[in-house]
Amino acid sequence: MTYAVIAGVLLSIYAFPFELFGAKSDWLAGYLAAYARLAGAVLGVFEPAVHVDGSLILGRFPANRTKL
Repeated sequence: MTYAVIAGVLLSIYAFPFELFGAKSDWLAGYLAAYARLAGAVLGVFEPAVHVDGSLILGRFPANRTKL
């Protein structure tokens, strides 16, 4: 239950349309880069060739953690 609440709050912050209200969302890029580093560290246990550049996770199949 706790995980669901935390995940719901974080997803709500991620999906909130900051630009529509004139708020800055520059901090989100830092959050996504930190998230990519964490995911890269976990993936690195299974795939040693994985490395992270900003919000881009590079390896066998590259993935980009950005807000659309």
